[in-house]
Amino acid sequence: MKFKTLIFLKMIFLITFSSAFAQRPSFNKNKDILIACFDIRPDPDDIHAVAALGSMLAHQDLSNVNYFAVAGAYGNQGGRYLQSNSLFNMAFGNNWTDAHNNRSAAIAAITNKVTPILKNGGKVWVQEGGQSDVTADWLMPLINANNGISSTTTKNNVILVQHDDGFNEGKANQSKLRNVKANTRYFLLDDGNAGWNDGWGDHGPWSTPMYRNRSNSFVDQAKNSPNSVAKRLWTEADRIFNNYFPNGFPHDWSFFFTDGVDYSDCVENWWIFEIGTKADTHAKFWSRYVMNTTGNNPDPDPDPNPNQQFFIVNRQTGKKLQPQNNSDAVTLIQVSSNTTSNIVKWEQVNTSNGYFYLKNVETGKYFRPVGDNDGSALEQRPTSYGGNYTQWKKVNSSNGYFYLQNRQTNHYFRPSTDANNSPMVQRPTTYSGNYTQWKFDAVGSKSNTIESNKLNLTIYPNPATNELQVLGADIESNVSIKDISGRTVIQETTTGKNMKFDISHLQKGMYLLTVKNTIENKTIRFIKR
Repeated sequence: MKFKTLIFLKMIFLITFSSAFAQRPSFNKNKDILIACFDIRPDPDDIHAVAALGSMLAHQDLSNVNYFAVAGAYGNQGGRYLQSNSLFNMAFGNNWTDAHNNRSAAIAAITNKVTPILKNGGKVWVQEGGQSDVTADWLMPLINANNGISSTTTKNNVILVQHDDGFNEGKANQSKLRNVKANTRYFLLDDGNAGWNDGWGDHGPWSTPMYRNRSNSFVDQAKNSPNSVAKRLWTEADRIFNNYFPNGFPHDWSFFFTDGVDYSDCVENWWIFEIGTKADTHAKFWSRYVMNTTGNNPDPDPDPNPNQQFFIVNRQTGKKLQPQNNSDAVTLIQVSSNTTSNIVKWEQVNTSNGYFYLKNVETGKYFRPVGDNDGSALEQRPTSYGGNYTQWKKVNSSNGYFYLQNRQTNHYFRPSTDANNSPMVQRPTTYSGNYTQWKFDAVGSKSNTIESNKLNLTIYPNPATNELQVLGADIESNVSIKDISGRTVIQETTTGKNMKFDISHLQKGMYLLTVKNTIENKTIRFIKR
């Protein structure tokens, strides 16, 4: 699920948009097949994705699914191929092929799998965990083989699912990619690498979870899981990873830099099999498919304020920490203690060894010192800045206050003066007075939907059939309606206090209506009947 950019929609565009994305097919275990493609070049995230999909296939959710996996489904990217045949054998048995070592044999094997499916009216679901070159190499000859399978057949019954329009689409042979898009039913999901408030990765109506986490606890947890299948898969995945990166992953933009997990390609499986709220967060996925548990969030390194957002309050001034605005590289400042908007709210994102990122609720960004030296300002940076400079830990003081120490520089920080809008500066640990001490004041529960009493919203009627009225939004607001899978079906910006929405085209079921504005967010459930 990603942050949806505010869009001013004309009614005709809204109708066209809703119609185009109104329906999606569903996987039929009796007739369909999953073709799970992984490039495994040059980044190691596919190693984790294979272990994750293998864990899913062992669960009752995916029992009796017909599948066939493909290793080496890459395009024109360079870099080292991370051979993982032992893991593929463990995850998929004999149901996989090696397109890296023998592309032509792999194409023949895939063709033999998909041909009878298509001839019998089934669907071929391609999980594109890489580029579409391999898919094009079997798809186009199949269409041209004069065997009863035409482009009309494949346009209706080959469902290609992709989540990355950057590296995956960008490193594909563009002629082959165009052929695939023209001859399949092509779904571009939101990016499984991006979090809800990251401000990137939004590709349209098909929202997805974020299937990665920086904490180094999860791989160790998987290697000791009571789920014997997942335990073997993740142990082998970790062995392969360490074989290629014995000194750790060298790039701090990656979640592997902190020995985290990244199986973001598996958001495509989440969407294909319509798993929905059963695994719509990393924590739920880990609990359901890796740890074989069904309880609450199994995070082995929980936040000190679980499920909460908080203000960061200075001990000396009593003022709150915030970035100057939403822009990248702006300075961190302190503001009045009476400020309560989202820009003074924070969330803690744990990494390892007691360190964490501090993520702003409004901007979705972290902060860090500009440099190593004493007196450096603190600046706001995107979550792609995942190195030591954006990580902090608590050093306890007294009465609930603590210092926030930077992982890279080992310095604390403090406001320059007592005044509002005073900028933050980095100081050595010898600065141990009240100015360098902080506390986290909880401001409410954090969940996938943030509800607030500050917006006195009501909807009518509920349940609704053709029209839904929203009352009580006094200022310009962004309104979105999503189905329970997270897909946005209506999105509109309005300045009116009372709003009306035509929902006659929506299918029956439960929906979530969210109103967002500069004051607060609120989400209300309603039933379409």
